[in-house]
Amino acid sequence: MPRPPTILATLLAAVVVWGWVRSYRAADGLAVLLDGGRTWGIASVEGRVLMVATSVKLGPRRAWTAETIHTSLDEARLVRANLLAGPDGSPRGKFGFAAAAQSTDALGIPGAWAGTVAVPHWFLATLLLIPLGRHALRTAKVRRRQKAGRCAACGYDLRGATGKCPECGATPG
Repeated sequence: MPRPPTILATLLAAVVVWGWVRSYRAADGLAVLLDGGRTWGIASVEGRVLMVATSVKLGPRRAWTAETIHTSLDEARLVRANLLAGPDGSPRGKFGFAAAAQSTDALGIPGAWAGTVAVPHWFLATLLLIPLGRHALRTAKVRRRQKAGRCAACGYDLRGATGKCPECGATPG
């Protein structure tokens, strides 16, 4: 049986893959509005996860709240292009990875700053599936050892032994 972190990582990978597929039909996001006008957000747009921190002020009454965002792909493309544009206006990044910082006048708002990191969904899904792969390899190794008459824990030959492993003390089973 996989450990709880492996199960959690696998479920998160399934959510990332679902978001990956959905990101080509609609743009979704979550914005957390902090005190002092700061905003942190995460969005899923066309195969990328965008993580954004900005000082765009959205009003003091909205501090310490969270809002979900659902928008058209056209609008999300414009925001993404604005956040990830290089100094000459060309898009940044390769293979779906990108990072950009705008220290002044972010998103066309005077005095605002923004920092953005973009990571492709495939990369996040791969990272989250590593624990499942390790579990599968570990399970295959134990089964291979048991089938060959060896201790599942250390690989010691148990053909002449009775009870527990004389090498490590593990009980077969």
